[in-house]
This record gives sequence, C-alpha cells and structure tokens, in this order.
Amino acid sequence: MSTRKHRLTVTVDPELIEAGQQAVASGAAESVSAWVSAALDDKVRRDRKLAALAFRMDQATFTLG
Repeated sequence: MSTRKHRLTVTVDPELIEAGQQAVASGAAESVSAWVSAALDDKVRRDRKLAALAFRMDQATFTLG
C-alpha cells in the first residue's frame, strides 16, 4: 500500500474500537490507524480474489455451456 496516508473519519461499533485498542496494547498493531488500515487492506485483497474467482467460474460455466 501507499506510504502516503489520508485522513478518514468513520463511525464503527464500539467492539471494533476496543479490538483495535487491544491490538495496540498487546503490541499486535502499531496504532489503531495501522490496525484499521491493515484490516481494510485485507478486505480489498479478499474482495479482489473473490471477484477473480467469480469471473473464472463464469468463464468455466460459459465454456462448458
């Protein structure tokens, strides 16, 4: 991901804030911002993989008729 960061304001469930803060407290994340950024990165990667898989499945279905 880019090293240049942009500010983002979001509203999330309190449990998610607590999980991020616990990750920081345990040393699993450098900051809540870094924890959220990593989670968003994981989501983007997963969504892209699922989209590619769906495309391949559509192509296979089309090929098999």
